[in-house]
Amino acid sequence: MAITFPLGAPTFWDGLRIASLSFRLGEAMSVSETGGGEVLAARMGTRLWSGEARIPPAEDQDQTLALIDLIRQPGAPFMVYDRRREFAQADPDGAIQGAAVCRVASVASNAREMTLTDLPSGYVLTPGDHLSISYGSTPIRYFLARVVTGGTFVGAPAQVTVEVVPGIPEAVAADDVVRLIQPICKAVYVPDSFSGVSRDLVLDSGFSFKWRQTLR
Repeated sequence: MAITFPLGAPTFWDGLRIASLSFRLGEAMSVSETGGGEVLAARMGTRLWSGEARIPPAEDQDQTLALIDLIRQPGAPFMVYDRRREFAQADPDGAIQGAAVCRVASVASNAREMTLTDLPSGYVLTPGDHLSISYGSTPIRYFLARVVTGGTFVGAPAQVTVEVVPGIPEAVAADDVVRLIQPICKAVYVPDSFSGVSRDLVLDSGFSFKWRQTLR
């Protein structure tokens, strides 16, 4: 049976023996400078995530290369997450969240803050934590954010208001599920970024490739 897209994290990302990676948020702005030295910046489009994965040498890279070759074509998205932010910092293995499902309670008009609900009272979100929300349909889109201002879930039901970057899409709404364990976004391979693999009689070299978030 043919593999379907997007490739889920267990199918592709989790199987990569990543030695190091970058995971950064783009700026999406244009900059100009006046004759008086004033720097003018204007927003352009949506801030998207991008990065690079570096795979170490191995005795045989063929199984991994089969999937790398698969994503190196149009229409082959895959799911990624930051391996260093697989869980909230205050819940390093997801045990505190357990089976609880976090949801959006409300989104502020400034599109920077939102109130989250339905996690255990006392649950903490720390600046730098990641979260993701899937929204819309045909296609389903994935909003990946980094917490700027965190807090502690309190009350009944327990809630917390956090500020995040990038800005929250208008389509994100109350009751949307918030993913705090392996917060993901959908990505595509950046053309011509695969470094290639060289081989000798006993070892395959390491390699790298770049990816960029897609909303399609």
